[in-house]
Amino acid sequence: MAKHLPSRRTALAYATAALGVALSIQAALAQNVAFNIPAQPLAPALAAFAQQSGLQLAFPPELVQGKQAHAVSGNHDIHQTLAELLRGSGIEGRVDGKTLTMQPVAVGQRTLAEVTVTANQLGEITEGSGSYTPGTIATATRLVLMPRETPQSISVTTRQKMDDFHLTSIDQVMEQSTGVSIVTYDSERTQYYSRDFAIQNFQYDGIPMSRDSAYSAGNTLTDMAIYDRVEVLRGATGLLTGSGDPSATINLVRKKPTRKFEGHATASVGSWSNYRGEIDVGGALNASGSIRARGVATYQDKHSDMDRYERKTGVFYGIVEADLTSSTLLTVGVDRQDNKPTASTWGGISLLDSNGNFNAMPRSFNNGANWSHWDQYTRTTFATLEHNFDNGWVTKLQLNHQTNGYDAALGGAAGGYPNPVTGGGASLWRGKFIGRTLSDAGDLYASGPFSLLGREHGLVVGGSLAKRRWKNAGYNMSDTSDGTIANYYQWNGSSPEPQWGSTPSYTDDETTRENGLYTTARWNLRDDLKLITGGRISNYKNKVQQQDESNVFTPYLGAVYDINKTYSVYGSYSGIFRPQSTQDEAGRTLDPLDGKN
Repeated sequence: MAKHLPSRRTALAYATAALGVALSIQAALAQNVAFNIPAQPLAPALAAFAQQSGLQLAFPPELVQGKQAHAVSGNHDIHQTLAELLRGSGIEGRVDGKTLTMQPVAVGQRTLAEVTVTANQLGEITEGSGSYTPGTIATATRLVLMPRETPQSISVTTRQKMDDFHLTSIDQVMEQSTGVSIVTYDSERTQYYSRDFAIQNFQYDGIPMSRDSAYSAGNTLTDMAIYDRVEVLRGATGLLTGSGDPSATINLVRKKPTRKFEGHATASVGSWSNYRGEIDVGGALNASGSIRARGVATYQDKHSDMDRYERKTGVFYGIVEADLTSSTLLTVGVDRQDNKPTASTWGGISLLDSNGNFNAMPRSFNNGANWSHWDQYTRTTFATLEHNFDNGWVTKLQLNHQTNGYDAALGGAAGGYPNPVTGGGASLWRGKFIGRTLSDAGDLYASGPFSLLGREHGLVVGGSLAKRRWKNAGYNMSDTSDGTIANYYQWNGSSPEPQWGSTPSYTDDETTRENGLYTTARWNLRDDLKLITGGRISNYKNKVQQQDESNVFTPYLGAVYDINKTYSVYGSYSGIFRPQSTQDEAGRTLDPLDGKN
């Protein structure tokens, strides 16, 4: 498409606006400055940069015509912020005293400065920020907003906090997340709750994925080494997730490659023979920095305060980013995790003895048999394609393929009421299950500014597709062992593993399909008042469960009012739905459960 130079009047307006920005320069340019510059044409972005940093700006308007600036938000160094705005533009900036000048990059010179990318369409990267609070996020509406600008309850655990508190697992992160409680059913099965509902909705880089807590398959054993931050959006989140409960959505945002070579290797030793090693290396793959990669690998051998229990966990993560053009970014990556436990528990400890008294047991008691194990694994491949237009609009395609699997042969001393004198009366629960869930998800959306009644507003329009196929096989025992435990109080896991049937005694095979269209608009009513409106039309189908829901509408409404520079108040209304298979007396499937906040 041909690009036209602006008229002299337009060019003069740009130059006048830019040259008219003159504030006293900061005491030291190395100090961080609060920036809030959305993705937009380069000329107004530089004018905003100059205003927010206290610099005078001088450049010929034709130099930046047709160029696009990247979004930057949060507290950052002036020089790094400038380099990020100009990334891929072929222009370099120079600060001389109070004046900022622009010039083309000389032929043969690097066109991409060695800086860390601080923001993208997922929000601001927290790694390297040194902060426990995030800059911008996009989990709630796809709009890239500060948490203060989002009219919902959000908790974010940044990379800095994970490093400082050595939070290496998602369980540890959830323990420190506001409004989330944890129930541990077994050594490998954990359930998170928020607002009295189970959290079954996860996102990976903003792509919704559901889990089945009854057949745990790696979600709650996730290692944190590969993630930049974990966001918890509490309440009904149907605008982007589609179906689910009005509890919360957990969004895990992966680490991104850096432009300069960086890396670290760590090793740790903890209580109960907890050994862990981690290596993380990344940087540019070519001289210009237009292709960047990162790899992360960890291995952990973790014992426990529970007798005989051990879990070995291996993690690998690889990601590559490529600037196809100065405005187009392609990202591809893979991650995998394997969890192999020994002496896994199954079920709980008997609450009462045979006399009806509380059955007090030592903390180290492990009800699992020595052969009991609940292996879990995840395999993910993902890709995104993002393009920035000259008018400030962005389109993004996200694709995600994930396998969550389990191989469990379980035995737990969880049945009966033990005699406090003889230890008799208890029995062993036993079961074998093998299965996996294959999940494919895609999301395509466009986001950008538009003008109306003299003010600039924001809009997102998108759609998503998802398919999940769960296959499970359960096995019965082929021997006649009754699983009786001679003395519960001397239980040490020594019980022979039963002979399992060579073929499954039952199988499950379910496919769930979801799709939807969504839109969000942020209306700039006043400088201190923003209104967010939106909605989603969803379709859901699971033939096995006889669930077929079409054109389910999920609303979204929110408003944020800034009282002053420090405090804001907000109100919001959001919804979500969950199809159910329960039927009435006439055999009709009941309407979906409807959750509202």
